[in-house]
Amino acid sequence: MQEWVRALSSGGSAPATVRRTAQTLSKVLGGAVEHGRIDHNPRQGVKLPAVTRTEARFLTPGEVLALAGAMDTLAPHWSPRVFFLADT
Repeated sequence: MQEWVRALSSGGSAPATVRRTAQTLSKVLGGAVEHGRIDHNPRQGVKLPAVTRTEARFLTPGEVLALAGAMDTLAPHWSPRVFFLADT
């Protein structure tokens, strides 16, 4: 089971994806234990990759203006939405 987690991680899956996948499998295996299909949950004790949280980054007023200008050129109907979304 630990090798499976390592394979997911080295295969390019993000740590949060690996954790969610392993947790889902653990629930399925836990149900199998409860119903007597297997003796124990092989997912127990398997170390999962740590998820590093990054702080949210917000656009500066200049970046908002640049984005709105670019949108005005490419898709004018989106330009007002840029300002609305930047303020929410």
